[in-house]
Amino acid sequence: MTLQSIAEELGVSKTTVSNAYNRPDQISPELRARVLAKAHELGYSGPHPAARMLRKGRTDTIGILMPEALTFQFVDPASTKLLEGVAAAVGPEGMSMLLVPGIGLRDLPVELVRDAAVDGFILYSLPEGEALTAAALARNLPSVFVEVITPEDAYTVEIEDETGAALAASHLADLGHRSIAIMCFRIAPDNYVGPADLARQSLVRYPVTRRRFAGYQKGLEAHGIEWPDVAVWETVDPGGHSSVQLGYQTGRMILETRPRPTAVLVMSDLLAIGLLKAARDLSIAVPEELSIVGYDDVEMAAVEGLTTVRQPLYEKGLWAGRMLLDLIGGNEPEHRRRILPTNLVVRSTTTSAP
Repeated sequence: MTLQSIAEELGVSKTTVSNAYNRPDQISPELRARVLAKAHELGYSGPHPAARMLRKGRTDTIGILMPEALTFQFVDPASTKLLEGVAAAVGPEGMSMLLVPGIGLRDLPVELVRDAAVDGFILYSLPEGEALTAAALARNLPSVFVEVITPEDAYTVEIEDETGAALAASHLADLGHRSIAIMCFRIAPDNYVGPADLARQSLVRYPVTRRRFAGYQKGLEAHGIEWPDVAVWETVDPGGHSSVQLGYQTGRMILETRPRPTAVLVMSDLLAIGLLKAARDLSIAVPEELSIVGYDDVEMAAVEGLTTVRQPLYEKGLWAGRMLLDLIGGNEPEHRRRILPTNLVVRSTTTSAP
């Protein structure tokens, strides 16, 4: 069944039938109702979406490139909050969102980027040298980068990651802690398990990890704590990034070392909550024997009483969505580079060193 078939059945032009679907303001409501009723009677579901997009020159869809497997985006509270912010920006404009995962499908994500029917991209927290970034740039579509190493002229949304990490480190040092460990995201996708020395730390590809390391180092060294003396532990699962379970597994390893640290800086709240659960299972009192500082300030952090660095997750997505809408509409965003603040939220998991 085609537009021409319907036109012949009704004795009208093909253009009239097309207008009923694509330009309803060009025909009367009565005529449009007749056309749609006949189309329904004949089993015609409407013009092909791809053909409609070609006529409009737009898809009314944005692509969001994420660093993790697709399932991660629906369980990680930091990612879901960011997506909520993007949706709040683009949803009222009638735009849809297409999520493209960074891992879990091997080479397929690059093909998804190349074939994605979108008007522009938001690239979120991808590692340096990531093939998805190159594939997106090759499309020459409007793009906004969120916590990604970018070309100098790129449109970006960032947070004061280094500042937030420095605040966390200074907080523990001000409380008198000198035996401080760090639990970080996975540095490299291999099977290494153990402390990450300076050589291993040099393998970091994720901008977020790199900036938080820099902030921790700055905050600790300002209080006379030398960076090589700080025990850095990355999550134990090469296929994982941030979860309570990973925090628990890695936390057990940290807490079973001797001498045990009196405080731990953790790069996400989920990992920190896992560490908190490990301390409870090992009968280590928090904060009397162990102080813990997380990062993100997701809702679970407040429930657990976790001292953490608050970052504007929702606002990060909201601004990225707004900037991309401006670019898609041919408008220059108010800021090419928007940097959002972080701050320390002190709760019940930190106290003076024992």
